[in-house]
Amino acid sequence: MNKIILDNESFINLNIDKDSIIEINNKLISTLNIKVNNAKVIIYEYNELNKDNYIINIEQNNNSNVIYNHSFLNNNKYNITININLIGNNSKNVINIHGINNIGLSNIIVNGKVLKNTFDNELYENIKIMNIDNGKSIILPNMYIDTKNVIANHSTSVTNIDEDYLFYLNSKGIDKINSIKLIKEGFLNSIIKN
Repeated sequence: MNKIILDNESFINLNIDKDSIIEINNKLISTLNIKVNNAKVIIYEYNELNKDNYIINIEQNNNSNVIYNHSFLNNNKYNITININLIGNNSKNVINIHGINNIGLSNIIVNGKVLKNTFDNELYENIKIMNIDNGKSIILPNMYIDTKNVIANHSTSVTNIDEDYLFYLNSKGIDKINSIKLIKEGFLNSIIKN
């Protein structure tokens, strides 16, 4: 499997036609365009910086499988738009987003499109956000399906830290600050399990 590490560029275009793992460690990136044909691609991205108008475009042709795992920690402003276009047949796209808003606002928009006259495609949008303190989230999981032969699902959840988790960790002798840190790390790292 081909491994690609992306860093230190603001605008990236990738054409992928063989199985690949993409690791994004890029603090400068503002636009990412990925075209996939006849390949399986797994993408991992973690952001701890404020992002404004970050755009990711994923276009999948025939026989492609993309799993995009995106996690972020927001301390001010985080705006991301992900556009998925399934233009071929027999393709699958899974978007997993886990984010934590310590303070500030995050805007997450996911636009999944499956074109007319395509068949045997699958599209999944899974978005989980945890708000802490005064963090706020706006999530728009959009699906535009123009064919009958498709499986398409989306799930979105926004939560706060569960007080029962804090109580349990405190009862084990872990103070509140470290308990919150453990919960946040577990939440962000659970995307790897998915």
